[in-house]
Parts: sequence; C-alpha cells; structure tokens
Amino acid sequence: MIQFNQWPWGLAFFVLYLVLHLLVHPKQPALRLPDTGGFSKPGGRSGRFLAAQGLPWLRLLVVMLLGLALSRPQFGQETVQTHQPGKAILMVLDRSSSMLDPMIFQGAEHTRLAVVKQVFEDFVSGSAGLAGRPNDRIGLITFAGFVDEVSPLTLDHQSLVHFVRSIQPAQRFEDGTMIGDALTQASLRMVAYQGLLGHNGKEALDLKSKIVILLTDGQQSRGGIDLATAAKTAQENGAKVYTIAIVGEAPTGGFGSFFKFNNPFLDTSLIEEVARVTGGAFFKVTTGEALSKVYAQIDQLEKTEFEEKRVVYQEKYRWFLLPGVLLLALELGLRFGPLRQLP
Repeated sequence: MIQFNQWPWGLAFFVLYLVLHLLVHPKQPALRLPDTGGFSKPGGRSGRFLAAQGLPWLRLLVVMLLGLALSRPQFGQETVQTHQPGKAILMVLDRSSSMLDPMIFQGAEHTRLAVVKQVFEDFVSGSAGLAGRPNDRIGLITFAGFVDEVSPLTLDHQSLVHFVRSIQPAQRFEDGTMIGDALTQASLRMVAYQGLLGHNGKEALDLKSKIVILLTDGQQSRGGIDLATAAKTAQENGAKVYTIAIVGEAPTGGFGSFFKFNNPFLDTSLIEEVARVTGGAFFKVTTGEALSKVYAQIDQLEKTEFEEKRVVYQEKYRWFLLPGVLLLALELGLRFGPLRQLP
C-alpha cells in the first residue's frame, strides 16, 4: 500500500515544470545531429554537443525525482494491533431551569450548570485533582423537556469540551426533567456504538465498559418514559449507571430560608434505584468540591481494553531525494564544466 502524504503539492511542482519545459522545448525529443565530420575524433565537439542537447531532459528527470520526494511517498508494510485501556462513558446532564440555582464552588457562588460544566471539563481533560480520561470514548447527552445528543462517543476530547462550554439552560417553552427519556436514549446509543465497533472489525465492548453518568437536580416530569423502564433498558443492554443528585444545603433557619429554591429534600429514591438495578452507584452532592470527589471515584473505575488495528507507513522519500540530488549535481557539473561554452 502506497500513499503520498503531501499530494498533490509535490507532484504539482513537477507537472508545472513539465508544461514549461514543453513550451520552451517543443521539438526537443528529436535530438539535432551535428556534422558527422566531428565523429572522426573521439571525444570531439560533436559528442559534447549531443550531451548538451540532453541537459534539459536530465533537468526534467531531476525535477521529477525531487517532486516525488516532496510529495512524501509512504509505503504501508504491516498492520499493528494496539490495546488502549479505556471505557465508553456517556454523560447525561440535566439542563433544566432549576440548574440556574446557586451552588458553591471554590469559595464563590455560581449556577449549578456552570459548576457542573467546569467539573465535567476537568474530568475529561484532567485538572483540579482529576487525572483526565485520554483513552476513554466520551459522549454527552443533555435533557430538559426533551433530549438532545450534544456529542457522540468520541476520543476528540477537545471538541467535546467545546460542546460542553456551549450548553445553555432550558428556556421556559422547553423546560422539564425527562430523566427516563434521556437514560433510555443513552442506553440505545451505547448499543449502537457497540454495533459500530463490531462492524469495523474492532473488539466489542464488554458489559463492564459501558458507563452512563446521570446528573440531575430534579425529579422525573410527568409523561415520557418512566425511570423503572429506563433502568431495565440500561440493565438489559449492559450499561452501568452512576446517578448524581445535586441538592441544596439544609435551611439554617430564618425568614429568608423559607424562599430558597434549591430544595434539600429532593426525592432521589427513583434514581437511587436506577443505580442499584444497573450495578452502578448513587451520589448526593451540595457543592462543586463534593462533585469533584464523585468524579474522582468514578475515575478509579476498572478499565477495559480496546483493540485497534492500524497500518504502519514508512517514509520512502529518500528513494527519490538522493538520486535527484546526485543527478542535479551531475547536471550542474556538466552545464558549468565541460559543456559550459556550448549552445
């Protein structure tokens, strides 16, 4: 298998030179023969004249070889199998309007959504005490009154982080907390990804490697898929669900505490059951630091190997570069040496 890594730039240079050469030397293929009288003397002027007529073609050969070298020809010689430890992790994130409630992180008050986005970015890229997940295929689904797949499972974490930063809270017309719908779609996306790996000849994911992280600060809205059905779908498809509930701190008393929106008495029984049924775990957090600790625990999950096949290419530009340089030196030596004074 051969490929030109810099195609067409290297060979385009040769093609351009060839066109110019044919324009300047339109009748060059037929070499002009000098007076035969010169052949009586070996090494005479006629022999040098013929050599001079071949110099443009020698230069053309030089340009062709250098053009091939510039195009960086590569030959694939072997297939290498690599094993990268990693997991398929799908983040399912609540972006309902209640995620605008305040949350303390690093000594300052932010919206819950802002904190969740920052901690998830740290979890993916590695920061603030989190190691990062460079070998994991990570995707993102958000939900409010409907479900939105923001990013499929990918190793392009830079793009994933960009998508995370663009998440906005739900507007009034799209508000809600459709946890069951989001969890069901996450499970089905995992199944689709597993099938894609099998179709490409790669090692299929085993049951322990499909992880869903569900984060919410609310309860299931009426309508849609109930959480019991969603949990069963995840279980049947081998997805382990880790559920995280964001709750407010318990009121400390006083008239103002009566009006707090971030309810500390959120009923989390349903998402706790989801985690139990699928073999995951349930976490309850009140601050950004607590959320970081939860991700640190998830970070310690046992890793599963992915098998990947790739062709190793070897650079072969030297095959063309060295002869091209040598012939160029020969052509310049002839042009400015023995053939210098010939037309």
